[in-house]
This record gives sequence, structure tokens and C-alpha cells, in this order.
Amino acid sequence: MLGAVYVLVIVGFTLMRAMRGAVDVSRGFLRYRRSARVDWNARLGDLDRAMDGLPVRPFLWSGFRAPEHAPAVARAREDPGAVMRPSTLLHAVVVAAYNEPYDVVADEYALAPDRARQSFQPISLYITNIWEAPAPSRVVASANCFWNLTTTVRPLALRKFASHSQPLTALIDMGFWSTKTIVEDGHQHWRSWFHFDGDYRVVPIHVPIYQDAVLAGGFKEMMVAQFKQLSCCIRSGVCSPAAIVSALMSQRRSPLVLAAERREASDVFRPVRGLASVLCPQC
Repeated sequence: MLGAVYVLVIVGFTLMRAMRGAVDVSRGFLRYRRSARVDWNARLGDLDRAMDGLPVRPFLWSGFRAPEHAPAVARAREDPGAVMRPSTLLHAVVVAAYNEPYDVVADEYALAPDRARQSFQPISLYITNIWEAPAPSRVVASANCFWNLTTTVRPLALRKFASHSQPLTALIDMGFWSTKTIVEDGHQHWRSWFHFDGDYRVVPIHVPIYQDAVLAGGFKEMMVAQFKQLSCCIRSGVCSPAAIVSALMSQRRSPLVLAAERREASDVFRPVRGLASVLCPQC
């Protein structure tokens, strides 16, 4: 009887987690779709005019600050070889760049009341070559996409990692980045959190950065590359011991106490659950 109750409890708990995950990934996807419909660059232009006390008025892209760039365009037209191109650089790799998330970062930064205590984390979606990738790589990439969308609506689970943005004033105050760990960007989240005594949060940027699923040669090469990618993600586990050591050795009032007052004490231990699920959101 006791064993049956135990199994029912585990099954019920798993079902509740699955239902919550489905709801959260749907919420994250809806926020992503709404953000994708906004012209964030034009919104920044409106914000710039509003800050100057000028009325918001429409403008044409073709005439936007064109006189400022006319001399450079004329020089490039006269001597095209003087313009450095990525293809001429040694060992240069030409990749797609997505500037849209940084328009959202600029907008969020301009409107944030306490900018130094915030970081901005965009979504990573591994879908640019999803139909060319083999099935195992496609499954892992899809799971990572689902988890990334889920964390955007879970403030306690969202931490900054790759492609994050942090104000320069906060970096200067903290002494810039850590030089004692390989996974510096993940460690930086906890360094920031303890530096500000727990009064620190990560703002989700719902406009994504599109990346590739793992695709390398044949099936065997792809599995090896996928294993290496997941191994890179698991290295973020060094952030949890660093957070625990910082909590025990902090000479100031422990941020864990401050976070517990805001019912966020479990935030330090959430990376363990994320690593166990092998759904690292910032591979």
C-alpha cells in the first residue's frame, strides 16, 4: 500500500511539473511572438526624441542621418580596397549577426529604474538548420529551445550566461569579470548577485538570437560534437559551488538571508536541477 502511494505521488508530481512546463513554454512563445512584431529600432528613435523633449514624428530610413555618412560613403566609392572586409581577415569566419535583441536591450536599459542591478539575457533558439540536422541533434536542440522559452517566464530560473548584457558601471564597480574560472559568464551571474547583496535580477529579452543545431559530418561525428556541446554546458556546474562558497565566506550580510526574505532562497540550487535535466539553456 505504501509503495503504491509513493508511486502515485511521484507520478502526480511529475504530471504537475509537465503541465506547468507546457503552460510556461506557451507563455514564453507568446511573448516571443509579440516581441517579434515590434519595430524596436523605430521605438528607440521615438524614445530618443521623447528624451529630447521633441514631438515624435515619422521619418524615412533613406534619409535618416544621411549627411553624417556621406563622406565615408564617398571615400569607399573612390577606393573600395581601403574598406576592410571580413573575408580578407586571416581566419575570419563569416556568420549571421542578429542586432534586433540589442535594440530591445537598449530600450529596456533606458527604461530601467535601477540599471546597475540588472542584466539582460536574450533567448537562444537553435533552429536555423533544424531540418538539416539528424534526429538526435534535432531533439536536443528542440529541448533547449523549449527550456529557453520556459525560463523567460520563470524569474527564479533565469540566469545570465552567453550573450548577456550588463551595464559598464556595474562591471567597473565589481572589478570586471572573474579570471579564476573557465565558464566566466555563468560565474558572473553569482558574482553580481553577491556583490549587490541579492538585490539583483536578470531581465529576459524575448527577441531571440538564432543559432544552429549540432551538425558535423556523418552520424558518428555529429554524436561526438553533440557530446562535446553538452559537456560544455555541464561546465556551468562550477557556478553552484562558487555560489555556495561565496555564501559561506561572505563578510557582509548573507544575500541568502536577503533572498529568503523575498522567497528566492532556492535560486542558488536551481542549477543542479537544470544540469540533471541536461537541458542547459545557454549552451
